[in-house]
Amino acid sequence: MGISNVNEQTSAYGAAFRNKPIFFMTGKETEAFFDGKMRRNMELREDTCTLSSNHTYRRQHTVYEVSDRDKGSAFLDLNFLIKDETNSLKGNLSDDKDVDFYNFSIPFMSMQRNYFSVEAYLDMPEGCDYDLTLYDEYGNQVGRAEWDGEGRKKLNIPNWDIDTNKYCLKVEKGNGEAVSPDDYYKIGFHVSENKEHEKTDAVREAYGNLHNAYSRKDENWREYLDKYNAVLKETEQNYRKELERLHQKQFDSLPEEKK
Repeated sequence: MGISNVNEQTSAYGAAFRNKPIFFMTGKETEAFFDGKMRRNMELREDTCTLSSNHTYRRQHTVYEVSDRDKGSAFLDLNFLIKDETNSLKGNLSDDKDVDFYNFSIPFMSMQRNYFSVEAYLDMPEGCDYDLTLYDEYGNQVGRAEWDGEGRKKLNIPNWDIDTNKYCLKVEKGNGEAVSPDDYYKIGFHVSENKEHEKTDAVREAYGNLHNAYSRKDENWREYLDKYNAVLKETEQNYRKELERLHQKQFDSLPEEKK
């Protein structure tokens, strides 16, 4: 089988998932589904999460409560909001110094990630201006929400590679702004087409070539492995470049007195 055929097979495989990402239920979601607790327009509550607080950045796994007076509560990961965009997380800042952190991961296969873009958005109490900041699993600041013209803030989760899929959102008050302890903010997600998928197409194709070569016991499979590793290295360098570009853009947007 020639390389062109492998590419065609890989492209056909990818094309099958381009319209909508494939999600798999977690154990907690499966249990809630069969108990009849899964529905649309649910609200996850940050103030009743099963761990003691959400004020710690490295609290990697927290589940959030969805209350149902008739059927009892379900406890779900924040990732669930990406699977069903009608749902949201409801939280509040208790005072000016309160900071909330939310860890999550992209819940679909890595090979699908270059086809889709994920946005996070923040609806705030009336008259409030909260900051929504995104960090990757290495602690890099990789996004800051901006007003979208519809009364809320929005950020794009970067698609600079198809390896990193763990992130953390931080909610805090804006500079000099007041908080509203008795009112709630809401966090939600939206999945759409990734219009810059070509940036990671090379990784997907190199992986597909390697997988096919290894499966058919091609004696030259190590050459495909070398090519795959080379593409990964190039992607890693691109990740750093994109990170530097983002931070420079954020710096340039600051008023002179804050630079």
